[in-house]
Amino acid sequence: MLSNKILFPKKVNKLQKKSILLESFYYALPLLALGLHQYACACGISLTFDSFQYLNAAEDFAQHRAITMSDGSPFVAYPPFFPWVLSWFGENRLAWMPFFQGFLLVSNLSIWLYLGACYISSVFLRFIFGLSICLSAPFLLIHSFLWSEPLFVCLLSIIFLYFHFNNEKLDFRGLCFLLLMCGLLILQRNAGIWWSIGVLLGVLILLKHTQVYFKWILLLSIGVVLWLGWYKQSLHTDAYKHDSLFTFLQEIIENIGICAAQLGSWFLPLSVPEIVRILLASLILGVIAWVLIKGKKSVARWILLLVIAHLIYEGGLLILKPSALHYSDLERFMAVMLPGFFLIWFYILDVFLLLYPKKIVSYSLYIVLMFSLVYPTYRSVKNTHFWKENQCKSIK
Repeated sequence: MLSNKILFPKKVNKLQKKSILLESFYYALPLLALGLHQYACACGISLTFDSFQYLNAAEDFAQHRAITMSDGSPFVAYPPFFPWVLSWFGENRLAWMPFFQGFLLVSNLSIWLYLGACYISSVFLRFIFGLSICLSAPFLLIHSFLWSEPLFVCLLSIIFLYFHFNNEKLDFRGLCFLLLMCGLLILQRNAGIWWSIGVLLGVLILLKHTQVYFKWILLLSIGVVLWLGWYKQSLHTDAYKHDSLFTFLQEIIENIGICAAQLGSWFLPLSVPEIVRILLASLILGVIAWVLIKGKKSVARWILLLVIAHLIYEGGLLILKPSALHYSDLERFMAVMLPGFFLIWFYILDVFLLLYPKKIVSYSLYIVLMFSLVYPTYRSVKNTHFWKENQCKSIK
């Protein structure tokens, strides 16, 4: 066994020891999330109506190279990429799903923890950020059910990771890669159009060095074509039909409250009055906006891309009819933005501490953040046990 002297030489002081330990635990946090995930999937991955449609379409494609719904109707309610991926797992694909979704969980968390280490300078804030996303019930939820969100988050994470390494300029090959990944986002989930528009718009706005204008014309034109194609297929569904402009504006205001309450539930129990959760979400968003405006010259370009992409996606949710945003679906819709949102939030807190470097400010913030982990941790443990019990009962 290695001695303490070897692990921590004399030149390393106590504060540095704590930092090294926190860093070690930080990168091991995905294993904690994986443990909860595998416990939730002890009796197999949980299934819903959507899950059976994906499985049926995957089996259909594996046998007949065609994709249909379980009732034999055309597979038009869902994009086709996820069933195609599932078809490669063979006849025992359902048995493989806990491992596949677990792999995606660890991959997604690892990417965002790496990005967190790049943009959050405070070791303590970085560690709380890691705990926040690894012990998040909504994020564990989408990985513990056979849904398309985990693979979608993985594709999205790769896009943001790529832009992290290429945030100064983008050559033609990089542009083609982004277009390919954005295309896969749309083929994975309908909401991919909003993320694609957000990412491509962010690239157009933020990249300073442009070599050939036709690249940006090409990028914008492809985005417009994707938009028109998606508009024809999706915006004519009931979820996007509004009686009039007045009711449309009314419903947007209602949706703002619904989404804010859902955001507040990441920090507070549902038993807390909705208005309190809305006020908490408003406070968090207000702090983010204030720090972005106050420190706009020093905010990392990559963070601004993240903000733009999240705003465009949230805008896509707001134009849905309120009836399409009932709690169970909205939790899934917003879970895909959870790691990015938390990274923005903790980056803003990091900048805030740089603007106000007094110890009493930092220590007070650390105490509040530690207490803020109590409910999400309890909720994750409770929910994973609930999902596991439900799945075990369903197979008896």
